[in-house]
Amino acid sequence: MIMTFLLSLFKKKYILCFFSVFFLLIIHYILAYSSISHKSLTFDEVLHISGGVNNWRNNDYRINFANGIFPQRIATFLILFDKKLKMKPLSDPVWQNKNEWFVSIDFLFGGQNNADYIAAKTRMIIILFSVVLALTVFFISKELFGLFGAFLSLFLYIFSPTVLANAPLVTSDLTVSLFFILTILAIWKILYKISLKNLFFLFFSASFLFISKMSAVLIIPMAFLLVLIRLFSPAPIVCVFKKKKWKFSKLKHKLILSLSLAIVCGIFISFVIWFAFGFRYSMFKNEQTGREMQNHNWEKMINNDDFIIKSVSFARKYKLLPEAYLYGFAYVIKHSKERDSFLNGNLSRTGKWYFFPYCALVKTPISMMFLVFLAGIVYLITCRNKKMFFLFLCKKLSRSNSLIIPLAVLVFVFLFFSLTSNLNIGFRHIFVCYPVLFVFLGSISLISKNKLRIFVYIPLGLLLLWFFTESLITYPDYLAYFNSFAGGSENGYEHLVDSSLDWGQDLKGFKLWFDNISLKKKSPKPNIYLSYFGSIPPDYYNYKEKVNYLPSFFEKKHVKEISFQPGFYCISATMLQHVYYPEYSRWNQKLEKKLNRYQKSVDDLKYLCSEKSKIKEKNKFKQMLNGQIRLIQKLKFAKFCNYLRKRMPNDNIGYSILIYNITKNDIHSFCKQLPENIP
Repeated sequence: MIMTFLLSLFKKKYILCFFSVFFLLIIHYILAYSSISHKSLTFDEVLHISGGVNNWRNNDYRINFANGIFPQRIATFLILFDKKLKMKPLSDPVWQNKNEWFVSIDFLFGGQNNADYIAAKTRMIIILFSVVLALTVFFISKELFGLFGAFLSLFLYIFSPTVLANAPLVTSDLTVSLFFILTILAIWKILYKISLKNLFFLFFSASFLFISKMSAVLIIPMAFLLVLIRLFSPAPIVCVFKKKKWKFSKLKHKLILSLSLAIVCGIFISFVIWFAFGFRYSMFKNEQTGREMQNHNWEKMINNDDFIIKSVSFARKYKLLPEAYLYGFAYVIKHSKERDSFLNGNLSRTGKWYFFPYCALVKTPISMMFLVFLAGIVYLITCRNKKMFFLFLCKKLSRSNSLIIPLAVLVFVFLFFSLTSNLNIGFRHIFVCYPVLFVFLGSISLISKNKLRIFVYIPLGLLLLWFFTESLITYPDYLAYFNSFAGGSENGYEHLVDSSLDWGQDLKGFKLWFDNISLKKKSPKPNIYLSYFGSIPPDYYNYKEKVNYLPSFFEKKHVKEISFQPGFYCISATMLQHVYYPEYSRWNQKLEKKLNRYQKSVDDLKYLCSEKSKIKEKNKFKQMLNGQIRLIQKLKFAKFCNYLRKRMPNDNIGYSILIYNITKNDIHSFCKQLPENIP
């Protein structure tokens, strides 16, 4: 498919096509890279980058085990040649039974490396996969709907806010989407024609899929459905080797060939997984640094009667796959069953079936929704011509347009498992459905041979212009994009948080805002408060003035009691909604009594730790005091967030950090706030 198109470029009529595609891809790369250059590292990028460097430098796999090893390795390939890049050796105390977050944060923000420089280099690499996915969308659409449909699909991909939000991030979401699409097409092609070329295509795409993300296992039910379709279709499976050709039409022969392909492919995938982990079972290069804690983690992970967890335990016992891969898979399975999430003002640990449909409703551009409607109109028009309709739908299953079937199976299976999953933390988890949607929207081009095409071309042009304009207006805040149904991006925090809006990407923006405020307000200096959701230490950037730190996702070692004063309160949307502290999310009488009880306990502990106290074990009481202050911090902050949620923010930073200008009257009103009468 791709080679045929490349050869056709030598024809004069395709030269313009080549440069048009190239120009659009360059625009996509520039848009994605320049938009993310304004942003700080997002939450999960910290693990992906640190994990990749640790894989290369130390041949160690304890960091980011829950995600695929391929995206983090390929993203960090360039920075390996930088002599200034430093990572502490495995013998350093920082590795001793510490979790992956502690080690990763120390590597990027501990002062030994420039995190922004590393982010820029790694993001440059990962955007290339978005370019490859864009080309994949183009070629599939071209094969299905011709050149007009291909350019329509490519245009939608290039300027999609959803794509531009994920394209430059050093995560596995875009990479796994690419290999899902390639693998499902490879399976479908080889079920028609078994050749060396198709075998290589299948083994290549499936292997990279399984080392890109743990969700790769969803390809198994997808492949099962495709095999069922082929078993009961009349078209034979053709085997080609050199100039010899064999056809197999009987059901049992098709079944034997399908099972044989599955076994051989499974063996090859297992080999690639072992290769990716250096053919070593242990996730630790140095067993003394981390094994004790990891054995404890394993016991917690496999303490479950679930069939999948038992299968992982069996594979672990007989070392069928590398330890890091098995543990990462078990970790994903366990945490997908129960995970804190937020949707439209409500918190949940078990998820909602309508989470992803709601995400699509508020985060998909309205212009694209109208394009889907327009595609439906084209479908109805072409339905009038039965011959053209059936040509469009299947072309007897054995021809090129049957690519519609594997893509439809991909979306169906992916959405089925997404809707039944409790993992409702981000719109990115159904990202793979969007490139497929862009391909199907290329079907609007089928109207080109119909007399009614003028009635489709005019609204099509207007909708594409609307789509393009909205994409440019959204720049550079693509991650926080929400459509008009949701009230725009400024109201996104009322609908979704976490990686659908606030993934820690605007700490750099907070620094710019803070420095600007410091220059404007010469005297007196306003109080600035910050509660940050992200993996970057909130004080990583050097601020010109003092920042008062409120509770953030990662707590600081040394804590101080909160004293709410007039000033600017900058609160990350995820922290405002208390997604990861659901027990404090709704202020009530029970929490009020708890706060008063802790406050009294702190007063007593302060006396015991004072110079007047004659108690010898003061250090013990100081630790207790620090722990109590942390609890009071969380409670006071929860009460304050409950107050802030009832009012609109005065401003925002990238739509993810909300700014409230709190006056003396506001503080007085907050202090008078009564808890809700909830037992």
